[in-house]
Amino acid sequence: QALCERERCPYAVVGKTTRAQNLHLFDDDNTLLIDMPLSVLLGKPPKMRREVEHKKIPTKPENLGEISIKEAALRVLHLPTVANKNFLITIGDRSVGGLVVRDQMLGPWQVPVADCAVTASNYDSLTGEAMAIGERSPLALLNAPASGRMAIGEALTNIAAADISYINDIVLSANWMAACGQPGEDAALFDTVKAVAMELCPALGINIPVDLHVGEDIRLRYQANSEHCRHKIFNAEWIIDGQAQDKSLFQMIRFTHQQHPGAVISAYHDNAAVMKGFNTTRFLPDTTTHQYYYIKEDAAILMKVETHNHPTAISPFPGAATGAGGEIRDEGATGRGAKPKAGLTGFSVSHLRIPDAPQPWETPYDSPSRMATALQIMLEGPIGASAFNNEFGRPAICGYFRTFEIEMNGRRRGYHKPIMLAGGTGNIRPQHIQKQKIPPDSLLIILGGPAMLIGLGGGAASSMAAGHSSEDLDFASVQRGNPEMQRRCQEVIDACWRMGADNPIISIHDVGAGGLSNALPELVNDSGCGGQFKLSAIPTADPSLSPMEIWCNEAQE
Repeated sequence: QALCERERCPYAVVGKTTRAQNLHLFDDDNTLLIDMPLSVLLGKPPKMRREVEHKKIPTKPENLGEISIKEAALRVLHLPTVANKNFLITIGDRSVGGLVVRDQMLGPWQVPVADCAVTASNYDSLTGEAMAIGERSPLALLNAPASGRMAIGEALTNIAAADISYINDIVLSANWMAACGQPGEDAALFDTVKAVAMELCPALGINIPVDLHVGEDIRLRYQANSEHCRHKIFNAEWIIDGQAQDKSLFQMIRFTHQQHPGAVISAYHDNAAVMKGFNTTRFLPDTTTHQYYYIKEDAAILMKVETHNHPTAISPFPGAATGAGGEIRDEGATGRGAKPKAGLTGFSVSHLRIPDAPQPWETPYDSPSRMATALQIMLEGPIGASAFNNEFGRPAICGYFRTFEIEMNGRRRGYHKPIMLAGGTGNIRPQHIQKQKIPPDSLLIILGGPAMLIGLGGGAASSMAAGHSSEDLDFASVQRGNPEMQRRCQEVIDACWRMGADNPIISIHDVGAGGLSNALPELVNDSGCGGQFKLSAIPTADPSLSPMEIWCNEAQE
């Protein structure tokens, strides 16, 4: 209470844990709204069975007409948003201080020589973290496994600009962007995961430890059981061309960790992965005197990457902003509390079709009216992500931006539903890496802003193909960001982990997809207990909200 009041961070005690593994939700007059075994909500669902076939797509060389590759490159590089170094640098790192760096850009066209971002652990050492991105999704149209291998090759090439001692010090976070359900796409996804996780990564000695991100009761289960929250496709049994496969996608990804655990300490079960860091000097305030002091200690490294594609497609600025904000919350809610440090963002969209700069390869094509155009996403999305990072106080120092669209055999492929990538690194004290089991009768506290009619059904909507959800669900599922409020929450978390062995946090979870309806049940279920919650204890900004809207909204922070 004292910490929250000092940091002006709203808080509320909304319930307590119970021995019985049930979810009980009461309304204002103590009427029981939900009485459900947590196993029904969060237990393992029946394994999905995916029976798919390879589909050979005939291809032919791209017809560029009268445009040469050289002319096309010159056209693109002359555009100010690509050629202007100040735009590329300052958009993502206006808040960069002395501990982070972004490679400057060289050459007559001001293009990046290496997209590698480096953070230092302190001011008097050469230790720190480095991160880079590899992205080769267009190649998947011709050879999906090759696109995965090339993406890893690009990431390793870029990160080699930093002083990396050993290749097995590198770990990967993979986001698998596949059009599941389309003819041939499921088999291509399986082949790519197999090529990367069963062949390339074990051969290189590196692993992929970071998790993936691909009525009241009915709404609750609809949210919590979406692909966004449960990854049923990645846990499915696969039959390809009539042949049963012995591993799921998740099992293949985890194979990399089994073969080469390397420096990884925590993987697959928390909000971010954690690897061994370094012994460093940290500059921290004393929790009682509030005077800053130096402390020499080990600092583990945490990392996370996820996507926020659907909200960015509907409303680019808030969609990308809350994508960055949600990833920051994942870092802060790792273990028993951690410190976000530096971020990355990435965007893939279709042809921009800039009104005053038409390109010969950009043929007319309409996008769904409910979705932003590629140009709108390009103009608003990076600013939204950058704004949230800067206003929260964590620089985004690494990223990419791709435009791609092609017509092949009568089918147009592109990014009308964009990719919005958000990720980052941070630090965590080794003694706080593992969450503790929550004993019965423990208080359950929420930090941050009030419930609002924002972001209903976001987790469920994001798991659908673009255009398959209702227009009302699309617009209702976009969240709004409040980085200043999120910073207050992080200051409370920081004050707790700085107490070391006296850290009062037993376990912590971020509120994201599904809102409290997903976060609170997951929090208690992970400790093998249940929970009793009171709707009246949840702060709300609108007294007219229904019980479902209070329980399921995704108001951020």
